[in-house]
This record gives sequence, structure tokens and C-alpha cells, in this order.
Amino acid sequence: MKNIVLILMLVNIVQAQENPLEKPWKFGVRSGLTAGAPIPNKLEKGEDGELGIGPLIGFFAKYHLSKKIYIETGLYYDSRGNSPYTKQYRRDTIVDVRFGSTITQLPTFYNAWIIGNLKLRYLTLPVNASWAIKKWFVVQVGSQLHYLLKASDKDSIKIIVGEGGVVDDIYRTYENAKDIQNWDYGANTGVSFYFFPELELQIRYHKSIRSIYRDGFFKDNNQEERKFLNAHLDIAVNYQIK
Repeated sequence: MKNIVLILMLVNIVQAQENPLEKPWKFGVRSGLTAGAPIPNKLEKGEDGELGIGPLIGFFAKYHLSKKIYIETGLYYDSRGNSPYTKQYRRDTIVDVRFGSTITQLPTFYNAWIIGNLKLRYLTLPVNASWAIKKWFVVQVGSQLHYLLKASDKDSIKIIVGEGGVVDDIYRTYENAKDIQNWDYGANTGVSFYFFPELELQIRYHKSIRSIYRDGFFKDNNQEERKFLNAHLDIAVNYQIK
């Protein structure tokens, strides 16, 4: 009889530990990698780039509405960008050419090569609704808000007019960080795989709905107005500490 009572007590203890509604709030730390870049809504000919890969680290909090549904939020640092991106294009133009004491305007063309390196560092606040389809498998959908901590957007430009030799080649370097907006936001979706109740692997995809550059940035630089939208994939490990 004593053994039966002891077994029943142990079962009750285990069930209480496994029931998330007993302690609806869960807290932990989060670390991993993020891979992504701002993607233009209009891709121009000759434009190319590589996805930037950077670290993410922070903490998370979960609040259980039921055994299978919970809200997850948190705060973490992440870094992403294009490293490097390139663009090559050809345009018609008119140049002033001096012959002795006479200056003549000649129609010609120029080729331009742009090599850039974009690095963005954000403080990110996600809010996701999560549904545990199985104990080991969870799907998520929600949104994220990003605050820009630091940006670097350097362009090196080389311009050759005509076939070369008509005028001197032109070299310029620009820093566009001041034109990147401080706030970014968008939607995300993802999945989680639980190895243990306190340890999960989380994969999340995010797409912004706001351009990283201020309105009018491209127009001020004599270019067609476009939007560059952050798109990135996070792969992180969450460890529950409370």
C-alpha cells in the first residue's frame, strides 16, 4: 500500500513538471547565426551580391496560453548585410572635349562598376504565436521590430567614359550609412524542434515590409526609386533556464 501511494505521488510530481500551465512563464537564452541581406524589389541588370552571415545572441520569454499554444517574445542582437555586392551598367552621356582652345561636346557612353560592402547591426524584438503540433515540433508566425544600432554602407565606384582615353577614369568612394533608416519591421514564420523540454533548435524566416533606405534616397542620386527589404534566415538554439 505504501509503495502504491509513493508511486502516485511521483506521478503527480512529474505531471506537474510537464504541465506548462503550472508555470506559464518560461525564460531562457538564445544564440545562433543569421544569414540574409536587403533584397531590392526591382533587380537591375548587372546587379549581384552575396548574403551576409553574422551572429545573433540574446534572451527569450514564453507565455503559455494552453498546453499547446504560447506567445514567444525576446530581445537579441543580430548582424547581417551584403558582403560584397556588385553592380555594372552602361549609360549614354555627353562629354566636353578640348581641342586646342576649343571645347566641343561629344555624345558617347560610359561604363560604371560599383563594389559595395553593407553591414547592418540590429537590436531585434520578435513577437510570435506558437503552436505545438507535437511535443517535439512547433510552428510559429508573428512579427519582428528592429532598431538599427550601427550601419556601414561603403561604395567604391569606377567610371570609364567611352572606350577609355577620352577623359580620365573617374574613381569615387561613398558612405551611405546616414541614409539607412533606424527602424525596420516585418513578418516572420518558423519552426522549432525540441530535443529536451528545455532545449530547442529554432529556424525562423523574416521578411521586412519597409525599405532600409529613406524615401527619396535613389532619386537624390539620379536613380530609379526602389525598395531594399531585409530578408534573412535565423538558425538558433534556445536554452530554457527558468
